Amino acid sequence: MDGIAQLGINGIAVLTYIVNFGVIYFIIYKFVIKPLIKWMDARRELITSNINEVQELKKNFETALQKEREEHTEKVNAMIQDMSDAKNRAEVQAQQIIADAQIRKDEIMNQADQEVVLAKKQALDSLEEQLLQKVISITLVALRTESSPEKVATIIRQQWKERTY
Repeated sequence: MDGIAQLGINGIAVLTYIVNFGVIYFIIYKFVIKPLIKWMDARRELITSNINEVQELKKNFETALQKEREEHTEKVNAMIQDMSDAKNRAEVQAQQIIADAQIRKDEIMNQADQEVVLAKKQALDSLEEQLLQKVISITLVALRTESSPEKVATIIRQQWKERTY
């Protein structure tokens, strides 16, 4: 140690510095570094756990989202099919209604035709009866006068006008 003393280094002071450094290092390691390392390890584990949990939640969310999309697609397809079926049923019903209306129209037209034929027959019968009455009346007037054919024609025309208007 004399050689160290000749260099101007105090061995006791160096030894005291080394012991003080060791004590301070021990105290700092025991009360600062070790708890800090534990806290950092716990924090790292918590962050890793949270990342793993987030990844698991993301995976579950994506699975649930895919399932919802598939269900939505199925529901949309089912609705489209239902609408198509309803449209087809409506078209069949519309055709049935049109066919029924056509049958009813034909029935009404036949009935109207029969009524027109009957009305024509009645009108002709009535007209025939009126004409017969006029001819009888005119003939009786003409027979009473015993005149020439020109005079009979004039009488018939005159009587016809009187009976018609």
